[in-house]
Amino acid sequence: MANGSSTRRRILFLDYTNGIGLGGGQRSLQLLLEELDRDRFEIALACPGGERILDSLPSDIRVYPLDLPERFRALSRRGGSWTAALSSMPGVCRLRARWAAILRQARPSLIHANNMKMLFASAIAAHRPAVPRLWHVRDILPRNAMTHVLKQAGSRLSARVLAVSQAVARQLPSCARTEVLYNAVRLPPAAELASLRREFRRCNGIDEQACVIGYAGRLDTGKGLDVLLEAFCMMSAQNPRLELLFAGHGPVREALERVAGIRGLRERIRMAGFQEDMSGAWSAMDIAAVPSTEPDSFPRSAVEAMAYGLPVVGSDTGGIGEAIATGETGFLTPPGDAAALARVLGLLVRDEGLRRVHGEAGRLRCERLFGARAQAVRLASIYEDVLEPGRRAGERERPAGEPRAASGRLPEAHPNRESGGRGAMESHAASHSR
Repeated sequence: MANGSSTRRRILFLDYTNGIGLGGGQRSLQLLLEELDRDRFEIALACPGGERILDSLPSDIRVYPLDLPERFRALSRRGGSWTAALSSMPGVCRLRARWAAILRQARPSLIHANNMKMLFASAIAAHRPAVPRLWHVRDILPRNAMTHVLKQAGSRLSARVLAVSQAVARQLPSCARTEVLYNAVRLPPAAELASLRREFRRCNGIDEQACVIGYAGRLDTGKGLDVLLEAFCMMSAQNPRLELLFAGHGPVREALERVAGIRGLRERIRMAGFQEDMSGAWSAMDIAAVPSTEPDSFPRSAVEAMAYGLPVVGSDTGGIGEAIATGETGFLTPPGDAAALARVLGLLVRDEGLRRVHGEAGRLRCERLFGARAQAVRLASIYEDVLEPGRRAGERERPAGEPRAASGRLPEAHPNRESGGRGAMESHAASHSR
């Protein structure tokens, strides 16, 4: 039975997605909101109306609507300028009365900003030093003078900075008190996977005997989908039962379809479109690909695939290598190298036993390191560290294997470097080559 609200810590989450929908960051936030211990925390959320996360919030979470100025909404973390940022500030400052009302009603013990925009909006419009802030950093930001200043300022505003991977944490200044909190996923019941697989394949015209390489997520530049398509083309002649599945939408879909038509492979490349529930798409795959060509902070798709018992082949860039234990749950390849990607995918296509071993190991790894319940326990411990700074470090709850990065100090290498990296992948592939 939950304790009364007077004995619980009040956490106010701030979120905004600029209309991109329920992306990986919001899905992870949603799981954390569901899993946080209600005996210890009372949760509220402030965000603009229309955010997709509002459609599926737990009923006990109080929501405070917050209308953000249009100029502030339009700011981009990648293409912003000082002029645009400064011109948005008057509108943000005019929100002072609304912020004050939210803080009066929510009376938070701690503010958790799910992105940079909400961190700075809260600091500018409602500066209350007595309420500690956490800044959740979910992106690898471009290297320029503006983001350098913003990272320094954001780190100094925050009692803790939560990075979704060690790759993200490394971009932060030494003044940041950084903790690594990986994107959370929920493992599906293993008993349901076979029926989900059959139904999705039936509805999408995929033969039950086909071997399906799949990608699930936004079809966008920097995701390496052209590289994946090229790798598939290299493999298709030798593997007539091989198919490629794209589950998602985005600006590069037409280009992918055009290339598939030119190469005469339109019938073997499935465009499933956006899936509100990706469980069918994941279950229909035999191998998952995360072929990003730009540094990816920590793609949730990689750990979602592992949750569904799939081996994962990803690019060795950004935080992807922190998800995949190369040679154990999948492999890493150089970003942009279609030939290397084809070689490793081919190894898994030919060896069903290897796919099964890697998939089972990936699901166990996912449950141990990236499961929503484990991540919520870790987040609760971080909250307690901030709210009770006198606690001894040894009292912290942390799942086994979970890394910590405090006061700007980071582990020397991410967890998979000890597995041998690309060299391990190549030797393993050589031992299984036919």
